[in-house]
Order: sequence, then structure tokens, then C-alpha cells
Amino acid sequence: MRKTDSLLYSTACLLASRYVPGIPPPILHAMNVQVRHKAVNLLWEKPPLKYESLQALALLCLWPAAGQKEFPIDGWLLSGTAINHALVSFDFLNHAPSELLIDNDMAAQLRLWNAFCLTQLHFAVGNARPFHLPQRYLDYCPRLLEHPAATVEDGKVVAEIQLYLITLRLQANEQRMRFADVEYEEIERWKVEWAHLLAGDENSTFELSLWFCQILLHRTAMRFQAESERLTSEILQGSRLIISKFLQLRFVTALRVIDQAYFIVGYAALNLCDFNFLDPLIDQIQMFLLHLSPNEDHIAYRFSCMVAEFKRRCAECNDPCSAVDGSQCSFGDARKMSMEQVQFVPPLVDNMIEGYSALEQLIPEVMPQSFSESVISGMAVTEAIPVGSAPY
Repeated sequence: MRKTDSLLYSTACLLASRYVPGIPPPILHAMNVQVRHKAVNLLWEKPPLKYESLQALALLCLWPAAGQKEFPIDGWLLSGTAINHALVSFDFLNHAPSELLIDNDMAAQLRLWNAFCLTQLHFAVGNARPFHLPQRYLDYCPRLLEHPAATVEDGKVVAEIQLYLITLRLQANEQRMRFADVEYEEIERWKVEWAHLLAGDENSTFELSLWFCQILLHRTAMRFQAESERLTSEILQGSRLIISKFLQLRFVTALRVIDQAYFIVGYAALNLCDFNFLDPLIDQIQMFLLHLSPNEDHIAYRFSCMVAEFKRRCAECNDPCSAVDGSQCSFGDARKMSMEQVQFVPPLVDNMIEGYSALEQLIPEVMPQSFSESVISGMAVTEAIPVGSAPY
């Protein structure tokens, strides 16, 4: 692999490093810098790119921030550029989807194509990034499932692509959002179509995307129905489902999930802080992320810090004694305070729904050595959720 494609080899080593304890931080930093430089140089190469090079880009799209303390590789920009390269490199995109006969080579290319499309949708829905990929190119995605060697994981990717497309279209429909209820016909039809993937594997994170998209739709609807108790209840329920499911994952399973799963879990925790900062699941997921992270550069560590700090600020804002005029402030005030009073640092995620992106400002560039001890001191180690057990 090192000889055929150095970027693919370097990317594989970087992503595998989380499973090798004790690697000195300078070495990890050097690996990260090497991958970033190689990726940037590759994107400027004359197309068509080799299949192995596109494989490396797909990995970096799915795990853009897994081991980075610096400003992370932008998965949206990277996947968009990779899509442009794929349009030149993959001949099947020059034919109508109905004309294709899916052979082994095309199936392998479709897996990469689906990864690029899904990453674009992750950022479009969760980060409010533009999405301009025409529908005719998305029509290729489900063709992979016609291949005899298609796997359950292939089905989950195709299903997620459809789910995020539905969510994106609903979010963009102001009329639907203005008068939205807690259920949507399109989501319900999707659940029926992919019911076989929603039931079964306890170590699957597939359901997280469903609950995440439902929460985003509820938060979007709350812009027009700010006082809706039913929407608030659904957001809390969905957030608790996400965190409870993640806490039940085996350690090794949680460690290998793509960055989007951490994004979803972090967003759920922030919603709990926003509406009920006393929920015990907040401390449990914060501790689980802390123990899960192989080092301070990992995305799990960064989200653990963010959740702990946001909960602290919500608690301070809800304390009558801490308010200047002696009155209680709302959780929205806590979020506003978090955004305005902390010096800006490059965000890990941007343009999150309801302004949560600024919470990345709560994470200092260098975490104090006492962070772990200070967090654990506020919660007995025996209270932390053991891997593989239920959160209750």
C-alpha cells in the first residue's frame, strides 16, 4: 500500500493510531501534518485520480476530525472536491443509471461515490452548508444494492443518503416547518422501507441518524413554534434515545464510528443541557466520551470538554444567585453567554442548528492537565457507565 498510494497508507496509519496506546503526541502530530499535506497536494493533481487515492479521500471525508487538534480537514469541502474528481474518474457517471450493469469494479466505485454523497449531506443538514449535487447523480447511489456482494453496511449508507435528503428538503420548506407536527409522512415511509435495518444489531449506530434528523426538524419547527411543549418533549426524548444508545455500544465499536456519530451524540447532549441540564445522562455521556478518547486531540475528548463546559454555564445561568439582577435566566441566555463571552478559536463544527457551533469556543487550545481529575471529582468513578451496559 505504501508503494501504490502513499496518501492511502498514511491515512490508514493515522486512523489506526487510536488503537495503539502510548504513541508520543509529537509523532501523532507529524502523522496528521503529513496526511494533511499529502491530501492538499493530491487535490491539485491532474484528474483522473487513481482509485486508491479516492479511497484515501473517502476515509478522510468520514473521519475528518478524528485525531486533529488543529483546524480540522473540512469534510464538506473535501467531499465536494472528491465528487468533482470522481465525475472525471468514474466512467459510469457518464451513463444513465438505468443503463448500468453493476460489476465488481463498478460496485467498488459506487461505495466511494456513496461515501462522498453522504458526507456532503451530513454537512448540508447538520451544518447548514450548501448542497448543489443534482438529483440525477444521487440516482446512482442505490444501484449498489443490486450487486450480489452488497452488504448490510451498503444498505445503511444508501438509507442514510435518502434520510438526509428527506430532512434537507423538509427543512427548506418553510410552510411545512411553520405548521409542522412531530411526525412527517416522508420520514414514516422511510422508516417502513428500511425497517429491516432499524431492528436488530445492538452495536449499530444506524438509528442515531434517524433520531438526529428528527431532532433537527423539531428544532427548525421551533423557530416558528417557540413555545411548543410537544416539540420540546420530542427533542428531549430523541436526545435521550441517542445518548442511551451510544452508551450501550461496546468500547471498540464506539471508538471506530465515523465523526458524524460523535457530532450527533454531542448535539444530543447539548440539547439536554439546553432544556434540562440536570439530566443524569449528560454526566454519563461526558464521562464516556472522556474515557473513550485515546488522547486529547481526539474528537471524543473535545466533545467531552464542550459538554462539561456548556453544562456548567447552563447551571450558572440557572442559578438565581449568579444573575446580576437576581433573576433567573433561561437556557437560551446561557447559550448566548457562551457564545459572546469566550474568545474565538477555530470551530470543530460550523453553523450548527440553533447556533451551537460557537460552543467550540469553550474548548481551549491546550487542555489543562487537571481536566480529567476535576471532572471525575464531580462524579464518582463508580457512577460512570460501564461499557456495554444500559444507561439506567
